[in-house]
Amino acid sequence: MAEQIKPGFFSKSVAADDNRILFDIQNEQLLCKQKKIDFLFIGDSITWMWDLNLYFGPGAFFVNRGIGGDVSAIALKRFRADCLQLNPGAIVYMIGTNDILTTAPDLWWRKPGADKNRVLEQLLANIEEAMRLCAGKRLYQCSILPTDICPPFDKAGINQMVQEANDGIKVLCSKHGVPYVDYHSALCREDKKTMKDGLTHDGIHPNGACYEIMANVLKQEIDFQKEMEK
Repeated sequence: MAEQIKPGFFSKSVAADDNRILFDIQNEQLLCKQKKIDFLFIGDSITWMWDLNLYFGPGAFFVNRGIGGDVSAIALKRFRADCLQLNPGAIVYMIGTNDILTTAPDLWWRKPGADKNRVLEQLLANIEEAMRLCAGKRLYQCSILPTDICPPFDKAGINQMVQEANDGIKVLCSKHGVPYVDYHSALCREDKKTMKDGLTHDGIHPNGACYEIMANVLKQEIDFQKEMEK
């Protein structure tokens, strides 16, 4: 049999591209109106799906720049466009779940997952670079959430990586003087690693009860009224 010709993939699919035109147009409107943004949230689908006005409004002006499937390297590339150029009063940043999920093997194509140590190293480097970009601004760095993810994912392994990543994020927050928003502790079972029952739709994405807990944790870190007055 002759060797099969396989052209391969022509480009890497990047989740952030799906919203690029939308965000560019929305960003242009904000810049044109010179609108004062009180709080800008940026991250992955956990941020994207959060109805911010429902939990924190009314009164403040919120901008949500979460994107489903986003990873820290791509979030960093769009940080200037989707965050810094809009000059928000405060920035709430949470990223890392999708980075960690890249370590899971692709069972369909029988490919191993990404190297865990390399993923953690790069994730923390990307978060630290975002902190450097935010020097002089009010940045709140959030923990990665625990999971209750189902097989074939290795739940124990994923949650161990989440814990290790959060430990690293805490160190970076201390180093750069950035407040650490600890959602993780508030959402874990007694094992301090696994998401509590009844708080997600699928083991990863929060439901309303989970977002309520997250909102309360964030309110303990941020005085929203005082932030608006700055």
